[in-house]
Amino acid sequence: MNLSIIVGAVVFLGSIILSQKLAVNASAKLDDQTKLKIAEVFPKRNVNYSMIVFGVVIIFLVALYLWPKYNFQISVIYAIAFCLYLIAKLILNVRKLAEIGAPDTYIHSIKTSFWVFIVGSISAVVIALVVNQVLPVNY
Repeated sequence: MNLSIIVGAVVFLGSIILSQKLAVNASAKLDDQTKLKIAEVFPKRNVNYSMIVFGVVIIFLVALYLWPKYNFQISVIYAIAFCLYLIAKLILNVRKLAEIGAPDTYIHSIKTSFWVFIVGSISAVVIALVVNQVLPVNY
């Protein structure tokens, strides 16, 4: 494992931790009624989202197996599809939060948490791809 992969993984994990911290802190400030509404609505949605992701990952892996010479193109399509999925999920979740009357400060914190995760993920990929080119490490 080279330095760029390690640095990218650290950035990625850091973005996950910070994103979750923002979301948890925002949730802690909610009143009990709003927490209950969120608990009633989002578990079913999250199961549906998980099934979608599982299906897309299976399609991705099958495509890589069937067409190995197009691995790069398939990976780019997968990355774009996954980013579109994440953005759609954010939009739908924000709409549902507004619909159930979640406070604007909570919705803003959830959006911020999401963008911290996305920016951290993209940064991790860029670091993993670029750092090794700029600072090659010979073992």
